[in-house]
Amino acid sequence: MALAIPAHVGKKDEVERLVRKTLDGFGRIDILVNNAGANPVLSPMAELDEEAFDKVLEVNLKGAFLMSKAVAREMIKQGEAGLSTSAP
Repeated sequence: MALAIPAHVGKKDEVERLVRKTLDGFGRIDILVNNAGANPVLSPMAELDEEAFDKVLEVNLKGAFLMSKAVAREMIKQGEAGLSTSAP
């Protein structure tokens, strides 16, 4: 089963809505894959404007932080306190 929930991961309120709808749909969260990314302008850094750079940070960095934080809170409630299968 899959559930499509459009959201801007760089915005806290949308992340919280996404997590809530996921919990409503499945009852729990077992995994998070931070796979959102943005690159609105393909240009050399010297030509990149600050607005485009802010968009990249908002989605690629802040989005991963907000999603990880929101999902971690739910997984801790479920008794899944930070389990990881990544290699050291």
